[in-house]
Amino acid sequence: MKKIGIIFLIIISFSFTKDENNLLYKNYAKALNQGGTFQFFLVIKIKNLNTNEVREICTKGDFLQGAIHHEYKIPYTEKGLLKAYQIALKNKKGILNLKMTVQLQI
Repeated sequence: MKKIGIIFLIIISFSFTKDENNLLYKNYAKALNQGGTFQFFLVIKIKNLNTNEVREICTKGDFLQGAIHHEYKIPYTEKGLLKAYQIALKNKKGILNLKMTVQLQI
């Protein structure tokens, strides 16, 4: 009976983690998609590749995309904007590796 209880608890814990991660990603994507004068903030972990320090920061989606433009040297053209957005959106783990961390004041 204890084994069944333990297995049940493990299954429940994995299901909550998946749902929570999915919700966090949906909120992250929503913040990236929000434009205009009002913007949602997003929380992301940034790894400074120079020091290997990982910090969790709160920023606006357009600030994050600006940092991606600088890091990857992506021009601010229509194609460049799309590429930076796609890089940000593919970040499903919530950690972005940057060498030039000044843009996000790490």
